[in-house]
Amino acid sequence: MNSLDRTKAPQVYPITLPEIGYFERETLASGAKLYTLRGGSQPITQIIFSFDAGRRCQDAQTLANTTLNMMFEGTTTRTTAQISTEVEYYGADLNVDSNMDNARISLSAPTKFISQALEVVVDCLLHPTFPQKELTRSKDVRSEQLKYNLMRSEYVVGDVMKSLVWPEGCDYRIPLTHKAIHALKREQLIEFHKNFFTPEGLSIFVAGQPDEAVLDMLRNIYTQPTHNERPAYIPPKRNAPDGKVHTKKLPQSTQCTILMKAEGVTAKHPDYTDLSILIALFGGYFGSRLMKNIREDKGLTYGISASLIYDSKTASINVQSSVDSERYKLVIDEIKKEMQRLIDEPVSTEELEQVKSYCRGSVASVYSDIFNTARNLGGFIIDDLSEDFVKVQWNSVDNITPARLQQLATQYLRPELFHIAVAGNV
Repeated sequence: MNSLDRTKAPQVYPITLPEIGYFERETLASGAKLYTLRGGSQPITQIIFSFDAGRRCQDAQTLANTTLNMMFEGTTTRTTAQISTEVEYYGADLNVDSNMDNARISLSAPTKFISQALEVVVDCLLHPTFPQKELTRSKDVRSEQLKYNLMRSEYVVGDVMKSLVWPEGCDYRIPLTHKAIHALKREQLIEFHKNFFTPEGLSIFVAGQPDEAVLDMLRNIYTQPTHNERPAYIPPKRNAPDGKVHTKKLPQSTQCTILMKAEGVTAKHPDYTDLSILIALFGGYFGSRLMKNIREDKGLTYGISASLIYDSKTASINVQSSVDSERYKLVIDEIKKEMQRLIDEPVSTEELEQVKSYCRGSVASVYSDIFNTARNLGGFIIDDLSEDFVKVQWNSVDNITPARLQQLATQYLRPELFHIAVAGNV
């Protein structure tokens, strides 16, 4: 038996893109889309319902998210306790979430029990009663959450930023209030469910080892189209940055949160994949410029990050950090210096290879199993991208150059493009 030589580092192998399968696709009689990805070594099936019923569809604050959550608080045949008990009994995991574009319901269960767990979810989809008692409780809980959030600099700085970026009268701009939470009526939830939880805006993603009986259940949830149209949406034009630092004082806060925001691009834009690499290098991982300078070298913060986020209509480049209230101006200056460095100086070969390795690992990791693969490929479909978009991402990593990064920094990371907000004891 050979002994392990601990004086030698283990061999490093290049990261390669895993073999990725593709969905089987069906358009159902109701107009819904069914996508199936078979595989995996475990007898588990995952089902994700994605409805075109996000915040963009609502005409009252919290309506989309509240409707989604309240669908699982009681049906014509089950109470909220019965729903929870049955889901748990079958060993299922049930989660819901919503964003600007979509409302998602995710169900995972052992394949031998997935039909029974799915029957509970289908009952919630088709026959929710939105009981007033549960709605009142939900509003009370959300109001308490808001009360807590309004004391947190990380939350308040987002409200400040909304008022800077978006024009008067824009839905994006309006902060959430206790009055808006409690104004929501049961009748509004019923109407929203009727109009937007419909087959026309539904994509169903199945992964794992589903049997034909489960697929037939999914095919027959809705038997015909409802012909409900989604409202057209054109995002408003953003306000131009004014170069000022806008502050919001929170006397009880022990530190402050900095948020800087500029316009970005969505994944359908040709610059998106290359820009994602630039943002990673700038502030997207532990070895980034911002982390090395502001955290490691100067010790001004425990964490700082840059991100490129988007929905179907808008995109933003965000830089955020929580710092000591007396040092926020210094941190903002250092962030701007790092932006300018990326504009003025080409990235070294060593640093470029490091961020390439990080990006390859990040891309490959989301295909670690059949369920993550399905979620990621499903995201591409919802975003109207090709299932091969991962190959576009991979090719960008392979082909990115210092000159290209410098060009993108000049276009997207100029300090004067960013709104700046600070909330805390400032």
